[in-house]
Amino acid sequence: MRQVADRKRLTSRLFSRNRFPCLRQQKGVTVTEFAILAPMFFLLIMILVEGGRIFSTWLVITDEAREGARYGVVGYGDPARQPTLVQDVQNYVANRIGTTMSTDPTRFAVNVQLNSGGQLLAVTVNYNVDIVTPLVQGLLPNPFPLKAVSAMRLE
Repeated sequence: MRQVADRKRLTSRLFSRNRFPCLRQQKGVTVTEFAILAPMFFLLIMILVEGGRIFSTWLVITDEAREGARYGVVGYGDPARQPTLVQDVQNYVANRIGTTMSTDPTRFAVNVQLNSGGQLLAVTVNYNVDIVTPLVQGLLPNPFPLKAVSAMRLE
């Protein structure tokens, strides 16, 4: 028992506040450090969340632009689809995107172009992503514009 008591006394003497005067002057430092670092940490988290949303939306519209170009290229040689090919591709992309995102005309647009030589079909998808976290709204344009272009050769 005596050894335990001696060990406690020694430990308390080694790490007492009287032994380290600088420890006596640091009351409230943890709260101050938290008050300084917490807003930066939460801003970083919000930026990561918005960045993830924007990147996810960009992946979707890029994939749909590619799918629309492929749809148009495959249907290009069919004489029955030729007169309405551009409108068919626009409707195809709008229907596919409509399953995951809003196709409101103020946020979403699909442009299909056949070049003058008839060798290339290009599909451009424009989408405006709304920024939902308050602190990031001041850092990025709201809505954030995204654009994806896919071009394929007509065969």
